Amino acid sequence: MDSFEIPNTDGLSAEEAGQEINKITAEGMEHPYMDGNHPQHSDMVTAVTRLNEIKFADADVLTPLERGMQDGLDAKETKQNDLAVEALKEMDALVDLGFERADVPGDIPEYRVSSLKMQRMAATGDYDGLVGQIGTDAAELRRSDIPVSEAVVGALKTLLMDTGMDAAAKQEIAELAVGQIHASKEALYELKKSKGMIL
Repeated sequence: MDSFEIPNTDGLSAEEAGQEINKITAEGMEHPYMDGNHPQHSDMVTAVTRLNEIKFADADVLTPLERGMQDGLDAKETKQNDLAVEALKEMDALVDLGFERADVPGDIPEYRVSSLKMQRMAATGDYDGLVGQIGTDAAELRRSDIPVSEAVVGALKTLLMDTGMDAAAKQEIAELAVGQIHASKEALYELKKSKGMIL
């Protein structure tokens, strides 16, 4: 029987390992890897196994279900990172407005980021933006059967109407609405968490 050179797998790249496998396949049934009776068969099986390990080292070996779960976790992590960055920006803006700095955890819930944003809107007199945000949050709360207090509804109406109210009074009403919405969204968050809807 002919003697064949055992491939040296040291330092091979995935592409080079693939080329070596192709060479062996091209030899056909006479190659020791294919011929179980060849004295080099065992050594060739070991070498080809190693070549395959190198070739597929970076391949995605997850099942579709595992890949879907991993993609979901990656998306959640990306979203959480984005929320933390947004929260830090809002906190910086509030500090510039004279508020005391509070810690922003890396796993800050979305409702707290929304509350920071609304607090900044209330402090700067951005009532159009604030009314829009509160309206969105109130609709979400109602869909989840979390009651929205009449104080919030009244505050929205007051902020939407031009009643000639001075800025300080408007800001007080805005802060009341923000506080009420924050409390309701916190209740919704804790409810979802208790039911395992939030990990």
